[in-house]
Amino acid sequence: MSDYEEKEFNVEEIRKMDPMDVIDQSMTSKEFREFLTIHKPLKANLTWALDTVHQYSIPRFIPANLPKGTHRRGTHRIFTFDERLILELKFLKEHEKCVRFYFGDQGNTVGESKVLKYGDPMKMVREEDAFKVIGRSNMEILTRDRHDLLLLECISKHILEILDVQKFHLSYGFLWDFKLEQSFPFKLTKRFESITVQTRYDDQVARNDLRKLLKNATNVKDLELCIELEPTTSPQRPLVFNCESLKIREGDWVETNDLMGATCKKIYVDRMEMNMEEVVQIVNSWKNGTRFRNLESMEIRMSNKLEGIEKEMDKVFGVRKANAQANAQRTVKRVTDGKIASLYLKPHLFRIDVQ
Repeated sequence: MSDYEEKEFNVEEIRKMDPMDVIDQSMTSKEFREFLTIHKPLKANLTWALDTVHQYSIPRFIPANLPKGTHRRGTHRIFTFDERLILELKFLKEHEKCVRFYFGDQGNTVGESKVLKYGDPMKMVREEDAFKVIGRSNMEILTRDRHDLLLLECISKHILEILDVQKFHLSYGFLWDFKLEQSFPFKLTKRFESITVQTRYDDQVARNDLRKLLKNATNVKDLELCIELEPTTSPQRPLVFNCESLKIREGDWVETNDLMGATCKKIYVDRMEMNMEEVVQIVNSWKNGTRFRNLESMEIRMSNKLEGIEKEMDKVFGVRKANAQANAQRTVKRVTDGKIASLYLKPHLFRIDVQ
């Protein structure tokens, strides 16, 4: 690097700058961007939020070449999309500031052309704590080329070049004709602090697609799912959860075998259906040390009712009540290392807490 560039750009001075100015200048000055790429003076956590607000509407005309499923034939009704594609940066240390990239139509606003290392120049409007990317001419009409997603991928690559990103978060609602497990965030990182998927009331997920998502998300601290699986009559291999903390809401699709291979420290499943034998299987696997070696806590709130679960545990394991005043709580000792687990048993609730 030339003496001029070293004199012009200084790491400590950049750290004192407003992060908005740093990002803005990185998109207008090639030399500044290259300096940031080498030194990465700013630390931040990155969140991708991908979601859609959708409804039926009646536009004045039906655009040509709409994606499949967005238009009801024989009518003037169209399934409109207001996609919310957001990249949010939370800067650490002295800044503690959030900066967002989001998409909007141009309207009467004239955006300034920004040049990134990846992709073509794109129009943006700088706001107080955000950059509005000028996307489709009508943000409610989804185009087949998914141009906005390509732009967001280019922006993400640019950010990863110039910033020292500490943690990655991914929040996914629903995008039309979109495969989350094959999407660009998983091409850019395999390490996520959290992944949240909430598509239950918008879409059904194929079991194989969920399997691919879990395979791509092997280095995840917190995984939260609120989904519905496509029905199938053929036998399926169990799923494998390797995250540190697993939370499943509306878990009527979860089978006990899906949990048996989990390496999680914490497991929470809501509205899962279980029988007595499956509860015994889980406790027995932990007690013998064959499964759930990392487990710290597991809570399953069942959609069905298991009458007599307390007596069944006493009969099978000879467990003892942890407290004479708390009839629902018992303890079990693991044979491999002597660790103690507290069992809390109710007809609709099964919980293990490892001490």
